[in-house]
Amino acid sequence: MSQPSSKNVVPFSVLLVDGDDARRRALAERFSREEIPTIPCGRVREALEVLACHRPNVAVVAPANGGGLALDVAERLRRTTPALQVVVLGAVDVGLDQAGDRSWLHLAPAADPDALLLVLYRLLSESLLEALAAGADRYRTLLDTANSVIVHLTADFRIQDWNAAAEELHGYRRKEVLGRSYIELFLPESHHRRVIAALEEVLAGGSRKGFENPARVRDGSVRTVLWNVIRLDIAEGVPGILAIGQDITARKRLEGALREAQRLQRQITETVPEHIALYDLVARRTIYANHRLARILGYGDEHRSLETRFLPDLLYGDDPQGFATLLERLEQEPVVTSTHELYHRQGASRILLARHVVFARDDRGKVRQVLSMLQDVTESERAATALRESREELRSLAQHLQAVRDEERAGIAREIHDQLGQELTALKIHMSVLKNAARDLDPAIAESLETAAKLVVSTTETVRRISRNLRPHPTAHLGLIPAIRWHIEELERDCGIRCRFVTELKKVNLDLERETHIFRILQEALTNVVRHAQATSVEIELAEKDGILMLTIADDGRGISEDVISTGKSVGMTGMRERAHLCGGELTVFCAPGAGTIIVLRVPMSAEDADPKTGAIYIGSPKRAPGVPPVRAPRAGERNAARTPPKAL
Repeated sequence: MSQPSSKNVVPFSVLLVDGDDARRRALAERFSREEIPTIPCGRVREALEVLACHRPNVAVVAPANGGGLALDVAERLRRTTPALQVVVLGAVDVGLDQAGDRSWLHLAPAADPDALLLVLYRLLSESLLEALAAGADRYRTLLDTANSVIVHLTADFRIQDWNAAAEELHGYRRKEVLGRSYIELFLPESHHRRVIAALEEVLAGGSRKGFENPARVRDGSVRTVLWNVIRLDIAEGVPGILAIGQDITARKRLEGALREAQRLQRQITETVPEHIALYDLVARRTIYANHRLARILGYGDEHRSLETRFLPDLLYGDDPQGFATLLERLEQEPVVTSTHELYHRQGASRILLARHVVFARDDRGKVRQVLSMLQDVTESERAATALRESREELRSLAQHLQAVRDEERAGIAREIHDQLGQELTALKIHMSVLKNAARDLDPAIAESLETAAKLVVSTTETVRRISRNLRPHPTAHLGLIPAIRWHIEELERDCGIRCRFVTELKKVNLDLERETHIFRILQEALTNVVRHAQATSVEIELAEKDGILMLTIADDGRGISEDVISTGKSVGMTGMRERAHLCGGELTVFCAPGAGTIIVLRVPMSAEDADPKTGAIYIGSPKRAPGVPPVRAPRAGERNAARTPPKAL
């Protein structure tokens, strides 16, 4: 007899226990012709050793000593392997109907191999059905628990099977779609030809990976599915297609939104006036550079080639320490500003003002990517440089004119003192002689001569005062502090304004030029008080703190107008500012209507610390010089601010 082969269908093997060598060989040969794997054993001990290493499905027991002994052997084998089915050849003493718990025990005639094969094939069929049922259950479980969409199609693209994920995506239960065409049911018509061509290619033996198509689902919406498609026959000779897919609709939307965001970002970065670059410190490359930066460096439309460069190499090529400092500052500061001179590919240079921000950090929190926004300030820097040079030239000219003027004033003062003073003294002597001679001749003439003599004396004092005022350097022979005291006394005597000078300094250790500038600033400030402030009192304080000499002049007048200061209409203020510049100092003015004016001059004691770029007049709230506390400005209604000088000095 012949039955379907058990080979490659389900694992099935037979343990043959037979003490009759001839019969054992004959049965083993017959089993081999039927392609049934057989393990022959001549003794029970040998069979038990086999069971310790192998797991046959069936044991065929044909002992030579009778049926009762065969039943004992079967039970011993069963106890060793509980899942073992046992076939006993020949009759047994105990009937099977009396052993309800012996469903594992089967009988076959010893003299009829065909009957034995029928029993074995029955057991094989039962095992095969159990295996198929278990396999079907495992197949459905695996199919329905898979996250991927799985669809099995016939050769004409009808649905043979699909899983729970496919039900969820398409909106149809499995029983609703079995046997229906996937193409007609779910695919938009515009995609039929392309998808059919791809599936026919798979049926011909190919495969498709990363294959996308839209799927029209039950609610009318369209989803996008990414498939991997292979040929998987439904049965032998029955071709089929297995498609495993993922719903990528959300991903496609995100990709579309990302592309739109990137388009907008590029549109923005290409239209803003700044030159923008994003670079990676680890990869040492520029990730992105807009057209403006590429053009200013001579790359033009080849801005992609600029991305092969590392921007810091262009910015800090000769200054690696500067780049290291930038990174240190970026760890602490949100925005870092720097100025760089970059060179065009053809050699021309441009000056760029850069603002650097941290774009991304690594897992340790260290700076990974930096976004730099650069602004071309070449023209403004050149204009500012030209303006500074022009101002320096004007200041040099003003300084030269001041020196010439001081020299002329000194010459005029000497001439007045030496010539006019001496001649007035001689005139006074002659008037005295004439007065004495006329006293005895004519009293009226003597009285006239007395009046003339007094006029000569008054004229002499006026000449002396003019000569003193014309001298450009009262500090040269007096020193700064005595010169201030002398000038205040002159002001009190001539103008009637109460003046108070406060200082704890015995001497000021400055060079003569800076002392002269400070004194002239004081003179101009007090002149403005006399002419414009309508003040009744002035307080001057001179102090030194942290290497800064501070001169404070406070009056109780009506207060100077901010417009006069800010518009530069005040020639006196302009002169004070220029002199503050020349001595490397800073001039600050506090003013409020009806509350007087405070002027503060700060000058570094050391000539090395003097900054010739300062000298600006600040109005209103004080702008602090390095290390110098601000001076309190007068409050509205505080008429006598000069009586309480700022204590910050």
